[in-house]
Amino acid sequence: MEQISEVFHDPKYEFFISALTVHILYYFAEVEGIDRSFVHKLLDLAFHLPINESMISLAQERYTGKDFEDCLQAACAELTGCNEILSLDKDFYNNSGTTLKVLLIK
Repeated sequence: MEQISEVFHDPKYEFFISALTVHILYYFAEVEGIDRSFVHKLLDLAFHLPINESMISLAQERYTGKDFEDCLQAACAELTGCNEILSLDKDFYNNSGTTLKVLLIK
């Protein structure tokens, strides 16, 4: 979690997260026993993006049966003009079909 906090506080980045990410952050915090206040702080550092029909359609086109959530996250990032994707998932780039650079957080 320390690495995530450092990245989110880097002034050279502006962060956007999809509505789906909000759910994932809370789920991850529950599973890992991370205090909710940490999630609140992360959410306050990012702009929140809705998921729309165009994003869902693009995700459906790219979905190969590996990970629909990755496809949807990538579509959201691409169609809102993001430059890079930050992920904890080492398979995100391969499963999402994204054209963006994926920065892996370990």
